Amino acid sequence: MQQEYASLDFSILERNAEQVVACVEQKTGFLVTADKDGSVGYLSRDVPKSQHALVDEAIPKCFEDLGFSDSVEPTETEKEQLFGLQLETRKCLQNLGFDIPEPPSLSTYIEEYGGPDHWAPWRYMGNYQMSPEKSLEIFKQCPDPVSLVQ
Repeated sequence: MQQEYASLDFSILERNAEQVVACVEQKTGFLVTADKDGSVGYLSRDVPKSQHALVDEAIPKCFEDLGFSDSVEPTETEKEQLFGLQLETRKCLQNLGFDIPEPPSLSTYIEEYGGPDHWAPWRYMGNYQMSPEKSLEIFKQCPDPVSLVQ
C-alpha cells in the first residue's frame, strides 16, 4: 500500500480545476482561479457582487458537467483501497508531528463512509491553525486520497 500511496498523482486535481475555470469563464464570462488543491474560487474584484450567485452556481455545475462531481459513491472495493491509503495518510501526518486519532475497523470505515462520523485523517487537520500555504505544503507531502476518488 505504501508504494500505491507514494505514486498517487495529485497534480490531476489542479488540472481538473483548470478545466473548470475555462468552463466557468465560458458560461459566465467571469474569471475564476484554480488552486493547487483542486478548488476553484474568485476574488470580489474579478466578479461583481451582483454576479456572485451566477458564478457560485456555475462552479459546481462545471465540476459536474466535466465529470469531476463527488456525487458518485465509491464501491466497497474502492472504500477498502481508500481505507489502506488513509492509513498511509495518517502515518505520514503523524511523522510530521500531527496527532491523528486511531482509525476504526475496516468494516466501520466502510459502514460510516461519507457520513458525519466518517474517519479520515485530513478531517482532523482543522484543529491546527495554519496558513493556506502551510496547509498546501503538508497536503503535498501527505495528500488526501479521497480527493482523487470523489
